[in-house]
Amino acid sequence: NTVITLKGTNTFNKEGIRVPPTSTLSLQGYGSLTVVNNRNYGVGIGASFNDPYGSISIDMVGKLTIKASGDKVIGIGGGNSEGNGIRLNKGNCRISAKGINLVAVGSSNGPADISIGENFILQTDVEGNDALSVGTLEGEAHIISAGNLTLVTDGERSTGIGTMTGKAKVVFEKGSVFSIVHCDLGTCIGTLNGEADVRVVAADVNVRGEGNKVSGFGSIYGITASEICGGRIRGEVLASEAMLLGNERSRFVVSGGNILLNPDDLRGTYPVSPGGRKLERVELSDDHFEQEISDGNVSYLYSADIDPDTGEFAVWI
Repeated sequence: NTVITLKGTNTFNKEGIRVPPTSTLSLQGYGSLTVVNNRNYGVGIGASFNDPYGSISIDMVGKLTIKASGDKVIGIGGGNSEGNGIRLNKGNCRISAKGINLVAVGSSNGPADISIGENFILQTDVEGNDALSVGTLEGEAHIISAGNLTLVTDGERSTGIGTMTGKAKVVFEKGSVFSIVHCDLGTCIGTLNGEADVRVVAADVNVRGEGNKVSGFGSIYGITASEICGGRIRGEVLASEAMLLGNERSRFVVSGGNILLNPDDLRGTYPVSPGGRKLERVELSDDHFEQEISDGNVSYLYSADIDPDTGEFAVWI
C-alpha cells in the first residue's frame, strides 16, 4: 500500500504511477501533479491499456493533470479493475487524451468500479477512434457520482459516461454533469451498443451531442433504462439521426425533477411515468412543485424546483 503526499509542483514525463492489481494507491496533499504520457500502452495512473490495476484513491487539495497520447490510452485506470476500484474523493482533475482507443477514467476491457465525491471536479477532453470519458469500453461498469463533471468526448465511436459495448450502471446522486460528444456514432450518457441503467437522483445533468447518429441519454444500438427522480435535466442533439432519449429500446422514466427538454426535439422515445404512461411537459411559474401522482397501480410523489439561474421550470406529468 502506497500513500503519496504531494507538495509543490510535480511532473512525471513519459510514465505516470503504476498500480499493480494487488496494490493500493492513495494520492493526497496540497501540491499539484502533472503526468505526461506519450507512449503506446503507457500508464497515467493505474495500468496500461490491457493490464489489470489495483485500488486507486485521489483525495488531494491540489490539481491533477494527465496528458496522454498513443494508440491505446488510459488516463486513470487500466485494462480491468482487480482492486477496490477508482475513488475520486477530493481534488481537481483534468485529463486530455488523443489516440486510437482511449479511456479517460475506467477500464478498457473489464470491470470498472468508479465513485466520484462531491468535492471532486473532473474535466476530460478526449479524442480517438473509440473514445470514452468515464466507464468501460467492453466490460461492466458501476459508476456513482456526486461531483462536478465536464466531459468532452470526440471520436468515430464515442460514449461520454457509461460503456461502449458492455454493461453499465450509472447513478448521479447530486452535483453536476455536462457531457458533450462529437462523433459519427455515440451517446452522451448510456451505451453505444451495450446495456445501461442510468439514474438521476438530484443532479444537474446536461447533454449535448453532435454528429451523424447520436443519442443524448440512452443508446444507439443497445438497451438503456434511464430513471429521473429529481434534479434538473437539459439536452440537445444536433445530428443527421438525432435521438435525444435514445433508440426504440431505450426507456426514459420520469418521477421527479425540473425537466427542461423540448418536446419538438424528441424522436421515437418519449418520457413516460413509472407506470408506463406517456407524459406531457407542463411549464410552471412557481418556485417549487410537489404532487402525489397515481398511475395505475403505481403512486409516486413528484417533486421539483425552479432553476435559480435561468428561472426555467417544467415538469412532465
